[in-house]
Amino acid sequence: MRDLYEIDLTHVAAVRLCGGNTGDKSDDSNESCVTLAIIPGADGAMALGDSKRPDLPPLRFTATEVEEFISQYVVTRGFSQ
Repeated sequence: MRDLYEIDLTHVAAVRLCGGNTGDKSDDSNESCVTLAIIPGADGAMALGDSKRPDLPPLRFTATEVEEFISQYVVTRGFSQ
C-alpha cells in the first residue's frame, strides 16, 4: 500500500464542512469546521483537516478506515437496525 503522507495535496480541492457549534451565527470564526478531500490515486482515501488550523497537515485515512468509521458511527448512534 502506498504511503498516503507521501502524496502531494497542494493542488487538491477540499470542501469545508461545518456544523454543531452553538456560537454566534453572524461570525463563523467559532464554527466547528473540517476540510475534507479525496486523495488522488489512493483508491478512495481521504484527507481530513481543521479549517481553523490550515498550517497543520491534514490527517489521511484509507478507504477502509473511512468505511469502518462510518459503519461504527451508524451503529453507535442507533441508525442501523
